[in-house]
Amino acid sequence: MKDYNDKILRGSEIRGDQLRLPRARAIYRSVNNHEYAEMVRCQRNTSQDEILTFRLKRLQIPEYPEYTIRTEETVAVVCHKIEETWPDVYALRNDFPLGLPHSNAKPYKRPVSICVADYVFYDVRLQFSAYDFINSIRHWFEKNSIGELHEKDRPLEIFMMPDGVCAQRGKMDIANPYLNFKKITDFTYTVCASNKEEATHCMMTVVADQTIATSMVYKPRTLGELSDIIKIYKADALMPYVVLESAKIPKYASRFPILLFVLTNQKRATSEDTRSQIFAVEIVISPQEIVNQFRTKSLKEIYEWLRTYPIKLYDYRDDVCIENNMVANGVKEFLSDITFIGCGTLGSNVIDHFFHKGICAKMVVIDNDYYFPHNYGRHILPASNVMEKKVIALKKLYKDIQNLKITPIFKNACTLTTNEQKEFYGDASLIVDASTVIAVERHLARDISIKNGRCCSIFLNPQGTDLVLLMEDNARTKRLDLLEMAYYSAILDNDSLQNHLEVPEQQRTSTFSCRSESNIIDYDDVGVLASIASREIQRHHQEAEAKAEIWRINKQEGNVTRVEIPIHEWELYESDGVKVYVSMKLQDTLNKERNAWGEYETGGCLCGCYDRDRCIIYVFAQIPAPPDSKRTQTSFERGTEGLNEAKQEIAKRTYFQVRYIGEWHSHPHSDSRPSTLDKEQFSKLDNELLQQDVPFVQMICGEREFYVKCRM
Repeated sequence: MKDYNDKILRGSEIRGDQLRLPRARAIYRSVNNHEYAEMVRCQRNTSQDEILTFRLKRLQIPEYPEYTIRTEETVAVVCHKIEETWPDVYALRNDFPLGLPHSNAKPYKRPVSICVADYVFYDVRLQFSAYDFINSIRHWFEKNSIGELHEKDRPLEIFMMPDGVCAQRGKMDIANPYLNFKKITDFTYTVCASNKEEATHCMMTVVADQTIATSMVYKPRTLGELSDIIKIYKADALMPYVVLESAKIPKYASRFPILLFVLTNQKRATSEDTRSQIFAVEIVISPQEIVNQFRTKSLKEIYEWLRTYPIKLYDYRDDVCIENNMVANGVKEFLSDITFIGCGTLGSNVIDHFFHKGICAKMVVIDNDYYFPHNYGRHILPASNVMEKKVIALKKLYKDIQNLKITPIFKNACTLTTNEQKEFYGDASLIVDASTVIAVERHLARDISIKNGRCCSIFLNPQGTDLVLLMEDNARTKRLDLLEMAYYSAILDNDSLQNHLEVPEQQRTSTFSCRSESNIIDYDDVGVLASIASREIQRHHQEAEAKAEIWRINKQEGNVTRVEIPIHEWELYESDGVKVYVSMKLQDTLNKERNAWGEYETGGCLCGCYDRDRCIIYVFAQIPAPPDSKRTQTSFERGTEGLNEAKQEIAKRTYFQVRYIGEWHSHPHSDSRPSTLDKEQFSKLDNELLQQDVPFVQMICGEREFYVKCRM
């Protein structure tokens, strides 16, 4: 186990203007324009990853921090050639503290890998901002210094990095040494109590002493390395223990390789928080072979021989049980020639409704996830399918239904080839997206072709109490991305929806990644909303118009209410190769404000979303002119009073999907052509947002039309 891994930060030094990766260039530009950051160097490694090292200055650290974080820290950010994950961030100080919350567990102690975002990169990839990313690193240091980065009940990181995940099947009997250990996929395995005839391994168990958690994850490859990591509770070292237990294994069972179950117990260094975890250690040697060594070797020689023996380590999961169901209630569901994307909580339940009602005879199901034990409490699949691919398990679940064709596709929907898209989407009458991934919805809206069908998106809010349904019209003029923007607009306009996207206080970490979090939701609610989703999809599929709605469960009243989402009309503008969709509703609002101020110019801030991959900007909301704004007959100077609070409220309501995106002002009695002053204003504000790595839109409301200019 290394104390320091210098390979990850090794590379040839280059100038900033030689950076090739778009994300690296954006971070470099933002660092150089950040008031509290200073660039140190840029490098490129042999994998063509680019490494940016910079200092964060004037961090807000208290005089007596909970962890020893300083007011100035140096970090390295590694941007990968393939942008599918967050850039890696490392704290470079040689004495930087170990075991801090939101540190990524690694097979080395330093440099410390820090986790600056606890949500999946795909959720923000389309609107990634280098400036915000730098501030998130500052936030990590500052919040950790006062011990407020993690919620108090967040589980500790995993103790050892496994080679796979092993799930228990059925009840285990410690008195029965026979085990059947079975490979399901390259990453997943099952183990169950066995008889002599079907046994593949023999059982051995050990309880380890408590250890103090660090940000380091161990990766033992030999029995000796495992012995160096764990100490046995109230017993000798691991090697003598294995030798002693080998002599106790019944003769017939002792012929099989050992599967050693290790119960570990970690404690957080700064609190009483603990985490117990079981690992299964496969030792490809039998107790009989160990006992036979007594004929020719001394105990010391046997111990040294055992130290070199290779092992495989598996994260061990209990069988599906009622306790898991109580803490993780959730589900997923689906019409003729349907393609269904995502078969998790909501999706599987809708699919189940479709098949039991007999309304679908042919379906393609696309998903790239595995079925782990904790999923059982929120899914229709039985326990016998644990550790399998979800789509394959679904096909087996419904194998006895005659004349039903299910085509399971174990892939990420965004990575399908052109031929696969034609095969799975082209002839579909309906494509249902239950993936809960924005990138999938945008992909369906903009990248695929359907002959006679359309797309629908369904998802639950974070608390699992609201169902959102977006259905395109038959002609696909109101596509999913535009319906998504109408949904955000409704959240901003309708005060009853202000807490709709609020994340519940209680969450649980389901796997060994701190980002693999599940909201704890009520299975009863899922059942109710899944039934509604099934009914509404069928009903709206018979209609030609687009539909957008939210179905809400009122726990106090015990009823369900429907909230209609107004569907916007849009006007498309193009500027410098960028498509700008502006809501007609917003344009009407701006025209009314222009008329209300008569001879005086007025204006305000524009808000919306953007898609870097497809060069699209959506503008559908505004923040009216602050009270300290100045208006004359020939100019408008937008004030700042209350502006930051308004921006934060919009971001909070929409779960940080909608943001400030530009400015607008009016021309009272002239057309919308920009004046020299307008052009100067665009240049100035555009430069400010460029430094923050976000687009900028300028709109001018004239007598008869709008002028729109943008930069992405």
